Formats: sequence, structure tokens, C-alpha cells
Amino acid sequence: MNRVFLAFAISTAAFLCSCAPPNGGNAVASEISKPISISTAPAEVRSVSSYYRETGSFLADESSDVAPAVAGRVSATPVNIGDFVQSGQVICELEHLDAQLRLNQARATLEQARFALRQARSRVGLAGSAKFDPESVPEVAAARSNWEAAASSAKLAAADAKRYENLVRSGDVSQSNWEKFNTQKETAEA
Repeated sequence: MNRVFLAFAISTAAFLCSCAPPNGGNAVASEISKPISISTAPAEVRSVSSYYRETGSFLADESSDVAPAVAGRVSATPVNIGDFVQSGQVICELEHLDAQLRLNQARATLEQARFALRQARSRVGLAGSAKFDPESVPEVAAARSNWEAAASSAKLAAADAKRYENLVRSGDVSQSNWEKFNTQKETAEA
């Protein structure tokens, strides 16, 4: 223990000697001897509020804008403002009435389309296992009848135009009558 004490004393003395100013320490002694002025005030006890009032706004580090995929009236919000939510968690429920009405309307439209398809298949002769015969379709029969009537009208107009052409040459009919029947012929052929 004496050796430790002796080593400590020698190292302390060496430290103090190395820290002394080069002029022998007179500058330190003169600084210490100057008077220092100090001002004081009486201590008092008073109440200080524990809150701080300030105006401003807070901004979150992260935020999310949430919008529904469809429009509707909100019926329930199972989470509160500021709650942490997980991906896929329901944060808002819309009224189901509008969606149900749209679903019912879509189902009715589907049924109408199915009925129209059955009706069209029946009209063209595809009801059951029957083979398609275009002559049995009412629209085809009506179109054929219209075509045949137009062809007959064209033949008649051509014959009348030919007859009036001969009558114009003989001078029995005016040129304007022949032009009228010729125009009817061209219209019927078109």
C-alpha cells in the first residue's frame, strides 16, 4: 500500500509542476486577489403554470386519403379517428339499399335478355332441337315478299317506259310523259 501511495504522490507532484505557469505562478495569485462584484436578489415563491398555450397546427408524419370505390351513404364507422388500422380492415360501411337495388336491376336486365334470346331463337326456328330454316323466319319471308314486289314493279315500270318510248316516236304522247315513266322505271330498278 505504501508503494501505491508513494506512486500517487509522485504523479500528483509531477502533474502540478507541469500545470504551473512559466513565470512562477505570480499571474494566478494576482488574479485571485482582485475583488469580484456579485449582485443578489431576494428569493420569492410563486406558482408557475404547468402548461404552455400557443396557436398553430399539427401535421402528422404520415396520412392517408380514403375514398370508397362506389358512391353511397355511410351507415357505420367501426373505427375512431386516430385508431391504427390494418390492411383490409373495414373502416366504413355504406348503406346496402342502393347496392341491393342495383343488383336487383341487373338481375332483371339479365332475365329480360334471356327472354329476348329465347324469343329470338323461337322466331328463327331454333326452339328445341329444330334445324335452322331461313324460309321459316317471318322477317326473311317479309323481305322476300318485298323483294318480289319490287322486282314486279320494276318489270312493270320497264314495260311502261318501253311502251311510252314507242308512243313518243310516233308522236302520240309528249316527251314529258315518257320522262315520267322512264324515271319510275329507274327508281323501281334501284
